Amino acid sequence: MWEALGVKPMAACGHSIGEYVAACIGGVFSLEDAVKLVAARGRLIATLPAGGGMSALLAGEEEAMKLLEAAGRPDRVGIAAFNGSFQTVFTGPLEGLARVEAKAGEMGLTIKSLHVSHAFHSDLMEPILDEFAKAADAVTYQDPSIVIVSNVTGRAAQPGEISNAGYWVRHLRSTVRFLDGIHTLDALDPKAWLEVGPSGILTALCRREQNAASTASSAVHTASLHAREPEWQQVQAALGDLYMAGCQIDWDAFAEDQRWGRIHLPLYPFQGTKHFVDDSFSGVATKKAPVAASPDSLWEGLCGSAAAESGESPDRPDSASYAGQAEMVEKLCAGYSSEALTKLGAFAGGKFRTPEEIATAIHLPAGLDQLLTRLLGDLVENGLLKKDGKGRYGSPASPDLTICSVVDTLVARQNATNQSK
Repeated sequence: MWEALGVKPMAACGHSIGEYVAACIGGVFSLEDAVKLVAARGRLIATLPAGGGMSALLAGEEEAMKLLEAAGRPDRVGIAAFNGSFQTVFTGPLEGLARVEAKAGEMGLTIKSLHVSHAFHSDLMEPILDEFAKAADAVTYQDPSIVIVSNVTGRAAQPGEISNAGYWVRHLRSTVRFLDGIHTLDALDPKAWLEVGPSGILTALCRREQNAASTASSAVHTASLHAREPEWQQVQAALGDLYMAGCQIDWDAFAEDQRWGRIHLPLYPFQGTKHFVDDSFSGVATKKAPVAASPDSLWEGLCGSAAAESGESPDRPDSASYAGQAEMVEKLCAGYSSEALTKLGAFAGGKFRTPEEIATAIHLPAGLDQLLTRLLGDLVENGLLKKDGKGRYGSPASPDLTICSVVDTLVARQNATNQSK
């Protein structure tokens, strides 16, 4: 469908069984052979005995391996997938996974059992590998016509690497290195990331990884389908995203077989009640939020001004000024959080620390570890913290992005507004 609309991929990467789709798009094998392979894979897996499962851990590769060691490396339990900096999936026998989950609870890590039929990408798949190899041998392979990122290596496949039966047998058993695949794709600097799966989960995962790494990219992330949106509506939204990203769309192909009709507009002026905050946003500049050295007093002043403005002037801003004010308030909240962490000693000595070390330094109450991790990620996204390649966080990335500088900007904007009236 997408190719018929003029969308041509420069590279493709799947997740687990999704790599069959990527290979099909890249011309490694035909659609018919892809269907035969997937059907054989499913049929053979269904013959395996029960007793296997999978568990998702909200942590990266390093923490996952430490957890596995701490749990005593239960027999036949391994890693099914490295999905992200904060998402790893274990696979193996249920009793072994239970030990890993129990140890994760002791270590304060978040882990969840997945509703799956078998322990995919584990050595519990080995009894069917020989039979699957026979099915794979019957397929005709070609080298890919575009870049295909391998799940097995996380890198761009080399000539001859994936165009053989042996690769797809290993693929059935091997760990999915999807996080490495994201980095490989990102290095290609694509204009747009388009997911062709049914849910949009990988789109969110790729976007989150780029945000966490503070990757400076203007690329669009969009999905063909979404669980909460009607199919055709989501396809049209994705098409619009791709067009805005600079993709060449065949609009004649899009319009083909469409039944366009006239839209009847009402003949009277639209009436409606708008609910916007005061255009002047004067509370920050002139009422209860004077610029002060104390972050606590700044925060109290902002809250007091917001409460006062909620019942005052009928004036309302235009959409542009409202969006700018909302953005500054969001930055103020982030700045206040960063200042609070700094004053609590989270980054004492200018050292980079893991979320666990920061939690210890600020005496974080039990059960709030995941919330802290999300906060740190938001601060990195807002440019208020730095994150190194080892998942550690450091003091503010830019000295001008502090709570006081944000308030100064708010005040400057307000003064400019007052002078224009």
